[in-house]
Amino acid sequence: MTQLKFCFIFTIILVGGEGRNDGDEFNPREFTAVVQSARSMRLSWQAAEKSNSSPQLYVIVCPAAELFNIKTIQTSHFIDNLQPRTTYWCILHSVSISGYCYQPGVAISATTWDADEFNPREFTAVVQSARSMRLSW
Repeated sequence: MTQLKFCFIFTIILVGGEGRNDGDEFNPREFTAVVQSARSMRLSWQAAEKSNSSPQLYVIVCPAAELFNIKTIQTSHFIDNLQPRTTYWCILHSVSISGYCYQPGVAISATTWDADEFNPREFTAVVQSARSMRLSW
């Protein structure tokens, strides 16, 4: 008599990495992008609750746009020379006195208007939580 035997082989894959999170107190809050025109927007934010440098340095990085790696001590920054009808995604980091960018930072995206003059003005996206944002215009 023939017996069939089944053999199951399981593969367990462990995925790891250093997903560092320095805590919300070191990251800026209320990161906002206000589109000003088809070619400009203003980024603004509230300072982090904690800092080890004075004045606090911030870095704005927009990975998909080669021209954005901005350092500032202000809590807002005006960006111009943008492309119409283009979405820009940016990450804002507080920087420690040693030059370390606190993680994870705060991310936001905004789309510039069409070149059309009939678009709404002062469109604002304000991050409320990890799952929501408030839009106004």
